[in-house]
Amino acid sequence: MTAGDVVSWCQNPYCAGAQKDGAHADNTGHIMLVTSAPQPVQAEAYSRLLATLKKKQSTLPPATKAVYSLPVVDSSGTKHYDDPTRSKAEATSRVGTVGFYFAVD
Repeated sequence: MTAGDVVSWCQNPYCAGAQKDGAHADNTGHIMLVTSAPQPVQAEAYSRLLATLKKKQSTLPPATKAVYSLPVVDSSGTKHYDDPTRSKAEATSRVGTVGFYFAVD
């Protein structure tokens, strides 16, 4: 990935476009614009990430060999992990920059 690439995904079961009852989903996924190449997450940031995941009762996959931070710009009504550009107090969507973490095996 490099600056200018677009990253997107859909959230199951909405990838087909509709819920089982036929109603369309309010949140079907996410889209981000990459601002620069991914960088390996260093030890201090890795420790903070693990602590945040633990608070959310989550973890990295057991086969994880490395974690990268991908600098992106997106728009969201919620504050992201380690995101100084958005406030939880804001009720509307807002453009912000953040490092999107991903694990590789």
